[in-house]
This record gives sequence, C-alpha cells and structure tokens, in this order.
Amino acid sequence: MRAICARSLPSDLSLPDTVSCYSNSEELLRNADIDAVLVATPTMNHLELGLEVLKSGKHLLMEKPIGMTVLEADTLTAQTTTQQQVFGAVLNQRYDAAYAKIREMLQQGVIGELQRVSWTLTHWYRPEVYYRVSDWRGTWRGEGGGLLLNQCIHNLDVLQWLCGMPSNVWAQCHWGRYHNIEVEDEVTAVMNFSNGASASFISSTGEAPGSNQLSLVGDLGTLIYDGKELQLQQLSQSCKEHCQNTSEMFSMPEVNTTIVNFGVPQNQHVQLIQDFVAAIQDGKKLTTDAVQASKSIELANGILLSAWTEKKISFPLNRTEFNSHFQNKYKNSKLREKEKLNVSIDLDKSFR
Repeated sequence: MRAICARSLPSDLSLPDTVSCYSNSEELLRNADIDAVLVATPTMNHLELGLEVLKSGKHLLMEKPIGMTVLEADTLTAQTTTQQQVFGAVLNQRYDAAYAKIREMLQQGVIGELQRVSWTLTHWYRPEVYYRVSDWRGTWRGEGGGLLLNQCIHNLDVLQWLCGMPSNVWAQCHWGRYHNIEVEDEVTAVMNFSNGASASFISSTGEAPGSNQLSLVGDLGTLIYDGKELQLQQLSQSCKEHCQNTSEMFSMPEVNTTIVNFGVPQNQHVQLIQDFVAAIQDGKKLTTDAVQASKSIELANGILLSAWTEKKISFPLNRTEFNSHFQNKYKNSKLREKEKLNVSIDLDKSFR
C-alpha cells in the first residue's frame, strides 16, 4: 500500500520526489505524519480497510463504491470519530461540467417542475477479457454486483444529485446475459418521485457502440445531453398554462432551441482531490462526501432487490430485506480464477 501525507501536498498536487511504501495497512496507519488515506482496492476490501482508517482518526478518500451494500456504507459513515474527520468518495462525475450546468439550471427553474427523466447508458461496453483477468469482478462475493456498482454507480449518483432520491423503483435485470459472470450486465429500471415525476434508467455492458442520452423534461422545457452537447428546448409558456387556456385543438407552446455552453471540461479527478484536501485544510464542504455516496449504493441495491423480488421497491431502502437476499447470493458465490493473459490496457478509454 502506498500513501502520501495530505499536508505535504502542494497546491498544484504535484507529487513529491519519493513515496513511502508499506507492507500492510497497520504499519501505514501507525505513521503519525500521514493525515489522509486513499483506498483504491477491490470493493470486497472496502469495509475492512475503511473501518481501519476511520478508527485510526485519519481522513479517508475511498474509490467508488464505498461498500458492496448500503448497509456496509452505513457502517462506514457511522464510524467517523470526529466532526472534523473527512470521509469522501471518488464520484468524479459530479465535477463533469455538463452535469454541473444541468444541476444549476434545474435549481434555477429553467425548465420548471420536473415531469420526466430518461437516461439511456449503453456506452459501458466491456469485453470478456475485462472479467477474465480479475478474480473479483463479475461476482457477488467480489464486488456485490456488476454493471450497477461498477460502471453505473457514477450515473446513479448524478441522477439523485440532479433530481433527488426517488420514492420507489421497479426494475428488470439480466444476469450474465453477455458475459460469463454471476451478476447483472443489463438493467432496465423505472423510478417515481414524490412530485409525480418518473424516470427510466437503461444500461448495458453488452452493446456497442452504445449511447449516453439524458433527457430531463420539465413544465417549461427540456434539457437533452448526449455526452457531448447540451441542448435546451425552452417553452414560451408552461405546459400546464397552455393546456388549460388554449382554444387551438392541436397547438403547443412555442419552442426556442439553444445549445448551452457549459465551459471547458476539467480533470475531474484532480478537482475531486483538490476539494478533498481543501476540506481537510480549510473545512470546505466536500462535494462527494460519503453520506451522499451511500445514496447511489442505495439506488443500486434497490434496483437489484426489485429485480430479485419482481416487485416495486420503496425508498428509503429496507436494509434488512436487501441484506437477506444479498447474503444468499454472497454465500453461494466465489471469486473467479484469475487468468494470466497478454492484454492491452488503455485506461483513457474507460472514462465515458
């Protein structure tokens, strides 16, 4: 395990000439010069390592997801020893300039009250070799799920960051439809919100080239984002007002379509780590705190529970009910036999 003392990080986050190495976590955590620890291990280790770090009183930044279940996430977030202890998650897509702009526009009421959301995420294609070189991927025991916790955890986080948590979800999942894995690699979910709005969420790791298409429909207009361009279709008057007052049988409000400038994309991970350091040094509110990270896991768990039980699941999620079903999967699961293959890895292609 490697660690860098958070207080020694300069403002530009350039690394020091040497990085101390430790053979085990206990040795690292005994070092009083280390203020913060980044945990970037397979998901199955997050609970154990996270508890060690938090109990030591050090600040913690943990790769997504912070746990395999929301119950694990609850256990971790309850372990912070002081109000000053910072616990963050690597949910970097909150720093995506387009999503940040969408959130700003929603809060400003640009498209009015939200009526419907549709998000199709089939750009997460993964070939079989992605799983074959790992012993934990694609197993209940190793990562607690598949597509939802590994790839879509970012999108589920952004969804609830933009729209809030839904009231309930109904979902269908396919288990190992495209890959030799135990877990889900295709998901279709329908969510409902307290104001009556609905959302559809569709994703897959078995389609190519796939797409990233997000639509947010409000009473005053629609926002459409395809991963590259953000479009605003703004109405001249609200649908509710037009619907009740027009005398033209087949009319609709006038629409003005514009392309929204959301600025130049920045390095999301650098921004996230800078905020983590600022939260430690200056007490700045952390954009990706662990309590918020738990909500994305709760959504993922709720979708799985709905698919397992074939019924609508309400939020807040019944942790006990989910854990009972999950433990049945977990105890009958085993880690994969990791294969030593000659593979080509371009991590830049993983960021979609």
